Amino acid sequence: MSLLKYIGRRFVSAIPTLILITFLSFGLLYITPGGPVEALAGMFGTPEQKVRIRQELGLDDPVHVQYLRWIKGVFSGDFGEMIVMAPGTPIAEMLRKPLITTFWLTVAGALVALTVGLTIGALSAIKPNSWLDSLSRVTSIATYSIPDFWLAIILLFVFGVIFRYRWAISGKIDFSRNVVFSLQSLILPAIALGLAKAGIVARITRGELYDVQNKPFIQFERVMGLPNRIVIKDMLHNGILPIVTVLGYTIGLIFRGTFLVEVVFGTPGIGLFLVRAAKTQEYALLQTLVLVIGTVFILMNLLTDILYGVLDPRVRT
Repeated sequence: MSLLKYIGRRFVSAIPTLILITFLSFGLLYITPGGPVEALAGMFGTPEQKVRIRQELGLDDPVHVQYLRWIKGVFSGDFGEMIVMAPGTPIAEMLRKPLITTFWLTVAGALVALTVGLTIGALSAIKPNSWLDSLSRVTSIATYSIPDFWLAIILLFVFGVIFRYRWAISGKIDFSRNVVFSLQSLILPAIALGLAKAGIVARITRGELYDVQNKPFIQFERVMGLPNRIVIKDMLHNGILPIVTVLGYTIGLIFRGTFLVEVVFGTPGIGLFLVRAAKTQEYALLQTLVLVIGTVFILMNLLTDILYGVLDPRVRT
C-alpha cells in the first residue's frame, strides 16, 4: 500500500471519532445545569424574558436542527459569540491567543520531556546494571511519579515567592511583544510539564534500546570500537517504533497537563479559559473548547499512526 493511500485510510478512520466528539460537545448545552438562557436572564429573570431568549438563541428548534446549525458554523469558523465574559465577542477571536499560548507550552514541555527522557533512557541502556543505570531508573521513576501541577506549584513558590523573579509569576507568553521575557516565562511551565512526563519516555527508551543492543549487528559495532554516538544512533533507528508511540502519547499527556499548569502560573491559555468558562457558565465557549481538545487528541493519534507508516513500511500492508 502506498503512503498516500495509508494516510488517507487513517484520516477516514478518524472521522467517526471526530463526529462523536461533536455530539459530546454539542450535548454540553443539555447535560450541564443552568444553560445559556439562565446565564443571560440572570437570577431574577422573568419567564417571559427566558422565553424570548430561547427564541433568539434558536433553542426552541428541534435538536437535530440546532446541531446542524452549530456544526455548519463550526466548519465555517463561526463558533458563536460570548454571552457572559465578553458579550458579543466572537469565540474564534477570543481563542486565538489562548490557543497560541497553549501551543507554545505544549511544544516547550515536549522538548523538555523528549530531551531528558531520551537522554536518561539512552544512558541507562548503554551501561546496563551499572550505577548510571540505577541512577537513571530511579530518576525516571521519580519524574514519572511527580504530578505536573504539584511540580508547578513548587517551582512557582521557589522562583516566584522566595527568589521573587517577576517572569516566574507573570504568566505572560507573547512572542510578538517581548521574546526574551516570553522565553523566561516559558521556562518553569515547560520544566513542570516536561519533567513530569520524561520518566515515561526514559523507561520505554531504556527498554527498547536494551533489547536492541543485544542484537548481532550492535555487538559487531561494539567489537569494532565504533563511537558510542554511532552505536546509539543505530540503536535508536532500530528501536524507534515503540518510542514513537510513547512520544505521541506523551505529547498528548503534556497538552492535557497544560490546563492545570496554566491555572497555577496564571498563563492565559486554553486551560485558564476552560476554568473561567465553567465558572461563568459560558456554554458556547465550553462547547468549542471541548471540541478543540478532542480534535487535538485525534490529530496526535493520527500523526503517530502516520509516522508509524513512514518509519516502517510493513505497517502499511
